Amino acid sequence: MWNIPHTISIEMTQKSTIINLGVVDATPASTAGVFDIIDHFHSYVPVLENGEVHPLPTNGDQLDVERAIISFREVTPKAR
Repeated sequence: MWNIPHTISIEMTQKSTIINLGVVDATPASTAGVFDIIDHFHSYVPVLENGEVHPLPTNGDQLDVERAIISFREVTPKAR
């Protein structure tokens, strides 16, 4: 088996650290539940040197994404 060389080939040879994020007791079927889930996982998100939260990709079906967008819109930047 071979790998295509790229800019982070050396870093990719290192073993990853796996962290269990636990179980969140919230339903993703409601906006409030999505907000609770996002709020819980926010504590694991790194903060950049300038104080901004590091952007992280998320995934889900169209309904999950819509609920996440609504949850973000309901929160003011100061509350995040």
